Amino acid sequence: MRRFFIELSAILSILLIYAAGSLFELSWLQFHYRNEFSPENGRSIEFGGSILPILLGIVVYFILNNMIPKKSST
Repeated sequence: MRRFFIELSAILSILLIYAAGSLFELSWLQFHYRNEFSPENGRSIEFGGSILPILLGIVVYFILNNMIPKKSST
């Protein structure tokens, strides 16, 4: 159960950082999606985004993993 909450908090921190990037229009914290249609080439879809929120989510995971004590089996 401990691991579930740590992983959930890491995922939620990633989502919150992406949401903050979209809300405050910070391109270095955003996920980009563009869907264009041109008659010559057909449909063009472009995805992109910042990897910084993912890295921060991993940092949150490791910090919480070390901060929350493990249950002893004694």
